[in-house]
Amino acid sequence: MKILADTNILISALLWPNSKPAAALLHAARYHEL
Repeated sequence: MKILADTNILISALLWPNSKPAAALLHAARYHEL
């Protein structure tokens, strides 16, 4: 499955590493193709 992460997700993940967007981004990076 291909996942598209927009800039809002990327910025949120960088600013708040324990947030849900960060967790979603890490999960997508580990288990899917970005």
